[in-house]
Amino acid sequence: MSELVTNKITPGTGSSDTVTLGDSGDTFTIPAGVTLAGSGAALTALPAANLTGTTAIANGGTGVTAVGTSGNVLTSTGSAWVSAEAAGITMASTVATTSGTTIDFTGIPSGTKSIDVILNNVGTNGSGLYGIRLGDAGGFETSGYLSVCNLHSSGAGAATDDETTYFILQHGNLAGATSSESGFISLRLVNASTHTWVAAGQTQNMLSSALNNYATNTTTGTKSLSAELTQIRLFNSAGNTWDSGEATIQYF
Repeated sequence: MSELVTNKITPGTGSSDTVTLGDSGDTFTIPAGVTLAGSGAALTALPAANLTGTTAIANGGTGVTAVGTSGNVLTSTGSAWVSAEAAGITMASTVATTSGTTIDFTGIPSGTKSIDVILNNVGTNGSGLYGIRLGDAGGFETSGYLSVCNLHSSGAGAATDDETTYFILQHGNLAGATSSESGFISLRLVNASTHTWVAAGQTQNMLSSALNNYATNTTTGTKSLSAELTQIRLFNSAGNTWDSGEATIQYF
């Protein structure tokens, strides 16, 4: 093997300023640590299969070394590109509310701004009131709620209940094992810096003949979390066991 040592290669006269390195099929090896200086603006027709590595953001690349989860999109954070879940409505798996005392929906992704909690014929074996609590990475928060529930029924007229430890979903007049509830509660992020959410929605109770079998609850409220919301809990105030129905959430 021979070695060529020189400071410059110049095309010969009549070569149209072209220098050819080797022949088709030849390989030129550039050892690690070698720097190729210059703009490279005139490099053309480089096979894509031969281009490897990660292009830094400063050089017009993404800086991303892996493609991420299927269905994700590249999202800018202002200083970097990240693989993130595509914006849109995601529906969580429907959970049977037929056992246990709480139903938790976890893994709500960062950047979520809108959540609907959907109930279908949800009931318990006791007299606790149904409610929703919000949680972050530190757990579910049990204070700081401003929540009001208005009851409308042909049998009992109108009444109002309020709560500061959760979003209340039904009036106290409706407590009882004979009551089941269907409807939805919408949660909207109103201030991302203070992690403040507002709640509004309606549910219908199917219950005893004392209230002519049906009643409507209108829920409103607000709650500021300590950090970004990551989870939601459906529960009842007396710790009763769920024994009917199903529930899910969808988020944007």
